[in-house]
Amino acid sequence: MARQKMFYNKLLGMLSVGFGFAWALENITIYEFDFGKGILDQSYGGVFSNNGSSQVQLRDAVLMNGTVVYDSNGAWDSSALEEWLQGQKKVSIEKIFENIGPSAVYPSISPGVVIASPSQTHPDYFYQWIRDSALTINSIVSHSAGPAIETLLQYLNVSFHLQRSNNTLGAGIGYTNDTVALGDPKWNVDNTAFTEDWGRPQNDGPALRSIAILKIIDYIKQSGTDLGAKYPFQSTADIFDDIVRWDLRFIIDHWNSSGFDLWEEVNGMHFFTLLVQLSAVDKSLSYFNASERSSPFVEELRQTRRDISKFLVDPANGFINGKYNYIVGTPMIADTLRSGLDISTLLAANTVHDAPSASHLPFDINDPA
Repeated sequence: MARQKMFYNKLLGMLSVGFGFAWALENITIYEFDFGKGILDQSYGGVFSNNGSSQVQLRDAVLMNGTVVYDSNGAWDSSALEEWLQGQKKVSIEKIFENIGPSAVYPSISPGVVIASPSQTHPDYFYQWIRDSALTINSIVSHSAGPAIETLLQYLNVSFHLQRSNNTLGAGIGYTNDTVALGDPKWNVDNTAFTEDWGRPQNDGPALRSIAILKIIDYIKQSGTDLGAKYPFQSTADIFDDIVRWDLRFIIDHWNSSGFDLWEEVNGMHFFTLLVQLSAVDKSLSYFNASERSSPFVEELRQTRRDISKFLVDPANGFINGKYNYIVGTPMIADTLRSGLDISTLLAANTVHDAPSASHLPFDINDPA
């Protein structure tokens, strides 16, 4: 069982790091996982399918590049897996940068824009999502050796301008102090507003962008990067005040408002959204110096952290439900349309987990509960 758990943790990390398939799983063959009576074939589309059972059993073997790294008899070749991971990391980083403008492969992408997919038909995902972009940039800072600083600065520039652009939800920052427009999840690759019908708002985007940009700020400080005068921010303080602060204001104002989930299907309150919002607020509080910690804005952040934490763990809100032995992803549809069992709860825990952090967030991967 310990070996099986080790493998599942490795696989979960590969599936979820970077999210939005930023880390593409190439050259991996998954043989016959048994979800109750259902058996998966080798197609990726079946990876998250089941027949209602949450029990997973390894039936045969897992092969990577033709090498068995784990089989149902307990044979485990960790060196083969580590070798594959290192090679795949290099390939994945290269493919990520191909999907960020300016791109020689996709020249229509504006600098700093992260496309969700190069596919433009069946399906057409040749757009930028706030969520996908933030998670991808977060992975670049975390996992690439010496991330290209110009790419990070261009992403910051895109974020600055999107926040100040009008969209179907409302006016951008600068036209109004209302932050509601920051909940628009999807933009064209030239940074113009996507105006067709879509699931709006999606309230996790500003939180994930805050988390990514706070990591960029740390990288800029540690590397001693000179920001120059090319962009509308010349210091890390400018980046925080002109971008992160507005996303945090959105969380303060709208964390308890309904929005669409990360799958863009259900309008309600969602575990994933709330946990990444809580993480963004928690991480931001360490940014303020001693003289700022008594400011009204910081106190609002502290109160928001308390409110979200309380909301998540209160059984009355349905994420913790005595009828289930799992966290409910979207309580409003549990017992009606769906069971509430959703991989987004694992993605949330993995996304907010930060090993160097001394903070404790409910439901992170080290939570003993």
